[in-house]
Amino acid sequence: MLHLTIGQYLLKKAVLHATTSLEGQDIHLNCNRAKIKVIPNLLTAAALECPVEEQETSNLPSYIDDQQVTDPVNPDFRLLFLSRIDQKKGLDLLIQALSTLTFPWTLTIAGSGSVKYIRHLKQLAGSLKISGNIRWVGQIANDAKYNLMARHDLLVLPSSSENFGNVVLESLLVGTAVLISDQVGLAAYVSKRDLGWVCRTTIADVAGKLAFIHMDLPKRLKIREDGAQQIRSDFSTASIMADYRKLYEDVFRQNNTEASGTYNHVPW
Repeated sequence: MLHLTIGQYLLKKAVLHATTSLEGQDIHLNCNRAKIKVIPNLLTAAALECPVEEQETSNLPSYIDDQQVTDPVNPDFRLLFLSRIDQKKGLDLLIQALSTLTFPWTLTIAGSGSVKYIRHLKQLAGSLKISGNIRWVGQIANDAKYNLMARHDLLVLPSSSENFGNVVLESLLVGTAVLISDQVGLAAYVSKRDLGWVCRTTIADVAGKLAFIHMDLPKRLKIREDGAQQIRSDFSTASIMADYRKLYEDVFRQNNTEASGTYNHVPW
């Protein structure tokens, strides 16, 4: 009742910040009177500037070595899930999709979550007889995660809901391609820049995309070569900060105009 009476009135005067167009659409569905401005998240200086080879490697899982994972001689297709382990992240979907593949693969799962849910996922993998292909490495320190990403062929994030997905950009910054669901905020960007693949949140589509990506070594090598440069260009700190500054200046100017009694519409 509070929202229906006071909240909706207040939101008519608000400018809401969305980090992606998908998040903006979700906001609009629930609050179609609000003004919405889309500006992406800022990437950390560590992600943008720190070369992979200079980062800490002592916290990496022992089975991950310095071999280039994009080497065609490498028999295993190395997949990485790096995120909070939660039902909405689509790990159960990924595990079921992987059980249908006919080529060699390994999956590293890095992150923490509910003990009960992790136990469920491990039982699922066991019932599908793929436990031996999956490594659970727990929470990875920030100073080691970029090397971890760089030593895999593909980051997979089949979430059912993800407003932005910083890990997608972080993976691309070290040259590792991504497979993400169409419910991840950065899906449109990844498709537009051809920096990976987008799937639906179904077992069949995830499995089909993985099989296709496994064969598409040329595209994975191209992303390894050009991905970081593209991300640094599109998500530069100076450019994003300028957008934030303009947003606040426009809101401030609009409020002053309304207060003076002469309202001029500011296009969003």
